[in-house]
Amino acid sequence: EEGEVYTGPADARRRARVEKAMKSRWDRLTAKVHKQTIEKVRADLGSEVQLRPVCPESDVQRGFFRALASSHSQLNFTYHGTKSRNYASIERFGLMKPGEKSIRVANGSAHGVGIYTARLGAASLSRGFTDGHSLFVCAVCDTSAPLAPEEKAEETPWVPSAEVVQTTFPKRG
Repeated sequence: EEGEVYTGPADARRRARVEKAMKSRWDRLTAKVHKQTIEKVRADLGSEVQLRPVCPESDVQRGFFRALASSHSQLNFTYHGTKSRNYASIERFGLMKPGEKSIRVANGSAHGVGIYTARLGAASLSRGFTDGHSLFVCAVCDTSAPLAPEEKAEETPWVPSAEVVQTTFPKRG
């Protein structure tokens, strides 16, 4: 587990079992992402598009599964567009909010500092931030609750948060 120190042969075997279990769990997640998104992604980007799973570091995977296990989290899929120079870092460390590990805001922060993604079906929003032909298809632990019909009619205030993903924003006047 996170924060444990492995010192001897028995600990090394335990660490290997834990890492193998995490890899298996991650593989199941990437298969689920592929199965649930491939048709929509191909509709957005063309029938020839290929999805290639990424495998970030174990602590990133554990953090993702911990967030997903939250009672207020739902798994959603989105696009993220970025410059090709960022691919290796994202594949290793996942998406990081500006301010973490010296990550700087790259394309503005109209709705606050954060990681911006686009829903499946709106790939053009993320494509505008790439310098190539690749987009990330992201599994997102969405902690925003769906709006009730009466709330949809009202102006929804936007509140910056490092803990909550807000997928609905107030309309601009």
